[in-house]
Amino acid sequence: MIIRETTQQKEWSDLVDELQAHPLQRWEWGHFKASTGPWTVHRLIIVSDGERVGGAQVLVRKMPFPLGAICYVPRGPFMRDPALLAHACNLVADWCRRNTDAVSVKIEPASTTLVLDDSWLPSARVLYPQTALIELGRPADKVIASIPNEATREYMIRSEEDGVRVRRATLQDVDTVLALYHEYANNIGATMREDNYYRTAFRELSGVSELLVAEYEGNMLAFLWTIFTAGSTFELWEGVTEEGLRMRANYLLKRCSIQAACERGSQVYDLNGTQTDGRMDFKLMLVEGPTSWVGSYDRPISLWYSMMNAAFNLRRIHKERAGSRHEATEE
Repeated sequence: MIIRETTQQKEWSDLVDELQAHPLQRWEWGHFKASTGPWTVHRLIIVSDGERVGGAQVLVRKMPFPLGAICYVPRGPFMRDPALLAHACNLVADWCRRNTDAVSVKIEPASTTLVLDDSWLPSARVLYPQTALIELGRPADKVIASIPNEATREYMIRSEEDGVRVRRATLQDVDTVLALYHEYANNIGATMREDNYYRTAFRELSGVSELLVAEYEGNMLAFLWTIFTAGSTFELWEGVTEEGLRMRANYLLKRCSIQAACERGSQVYDLNGTQTDGRMDFKLMLVEGPTSWVGSYDRPISLWYSMMNAAFNLRRIHKERAGSRHEATEE
């Protein structure tokens, strides 16, 4: 197997859809991250006997001198044959060592079975290692009917009967969504990024993401923002007011978002972690049980890695002692 880099959006997007890669491997997600932070992006296609068999969208972030940079592959690499994923991870790390000035490569594959060699070290997470997955690939009514918790199914219906309505948000709704998000994050003791980050997301992810809002008599009660590929739909951000919780607006939003994913042809709905506003049982009520990804791993590719890792650990300890708040939703 060999790696070649592509700069062609259609070629990359076709590969992501063909191999049903995770939505964070989308071209648009990489472009969005590059437009909102100190990232550059490389899209690597893995080829075997002339056939495209896998890929990795690599985000490269510059670090303070003398550390160079770090490489990060969110929910990747991805392969047609899962048995070859470990080899693909090594190929990607070798490419990064030769073609960037990174000190390490961090991967967080969407895999539950991957076994890496000893050159990979368990590392601090970026994305949640445990999530909840809903298998789709059938009519939406059957998916909803298969939700194991009876009360959850009932709340999804009752909220609509009580007058809550769900619709797709427009650009004019974004500021209201952000105000709700600030209130929600404050209530659960979480942090948010700057507002322009989400405004940029609405623009840059147009066509590959969906922002749904739930309202009652014209008042916004909750929102749910997803990104999708042909393979799966992934929840990015969500928020709900106290009134929205009382009226179960978040339950109706889940139902509508799952229905939309089914209509798009997604095969999997990923709820992005199992914790929402401290109510860990909410997402788990939608599934038979959690799904644990293999986790986060670093491949050191420079002697500077140990120094960088020590600095990160000191920073983490300082934040913990200072009582730093977690992000409302990781991505």
